Amino acid sequence: MISAVTVRTSPSSNSPILETLQEGDKVLLKSTGATYDTIIFQNQLAYIRTQFLSDKQLKNRDVILRIRDLDPNAPMVALTFDDGPNPIATPKILDTLEKYEAIATFFDLGSLVERFPEVVKREEAIGCEVGCHSYAHKNLVTLTAEEIEEDLEKAEAAFQKVLGHKPYLYRPPYGNINSTVKEVLDYPLITWNIDSLDWKLKNKSKNLAQIRKTKNYDGHIILMHSIYNTTADTVAILVPELIQQGYQLVTVPELAYYKLGINLRTRTVYNGF
Repeated sequence: MISAVTVRTSPSSNSPILETLQEGDKVLLKSTGATYDTIIFQNQLAYIRTQFLSDKQLKNRDVILRIRDLDPNAPMVALTFDDGPNPIATPKILDTLEKYEAIATFFDLGSLVERFPEVVKREEAIGCEVGCHSYAHKNLVTLTAEEIEEDLEKAEAAFQKVLGHKPYLYRPPYGNINSTVKEVLDYPLITWNIDSLDWKLKNKSKNLAQIRKTKNYDGHIILMHSIYNTTADTVAILVPELIQQGYQLVTVPELAYYKLGINLRTRTVYNGF
């Protein structure tokens, strides 16, 4: 709900006005900011001054993210990385992604976003999607709603400070989700359907063998961790191998869009498409 307010094309009082809305009108909130909130208006991003939005807890909403123009008929796979950023292993992974003009989805911890902000900025700068993996990697299903909310607020603040916006996706630690987690986390909840077991194997050859057990990756989400050098070594082989096999390496939102024709919805669990 809003009071009379202008909807603008950019977060500035000098930007063009798209529409003037009146009290009682409703808008689709995408993210909040210190001065302007980002909304979806007429199928595009638009901006409203923060103080005019009276209810920001919009539930089960679509999360509309950047989608590249890709070949819908070619196979696609989403590489995802948890537990980072790491100042050594993560840049090695990013080096490989940049070398092959590929992108992935990183689910980073708020506590490490604070410690290694430049690594997180680089993830987003090369086109990767950067999601949240909580602040402190606690098992959320063992926490109360208040404890989950406290962890979330700390994580969101870290992302806001470093990237200038809150995250748009969330992967709960260990992939553990219950009704309380769904109620508190107003995010698409992303799990996986291929586990590299890199956290356990910590060996390039074994990691690759585990991933290769799956013969067709199309529509799949592969879980890895951006904190191990052995994972970085795995990625250096896996990325060109996938490209040679004809796969497009995409973000999780892109996978959802091209495989099912959907935008991700909050409080909904996705493990592949």
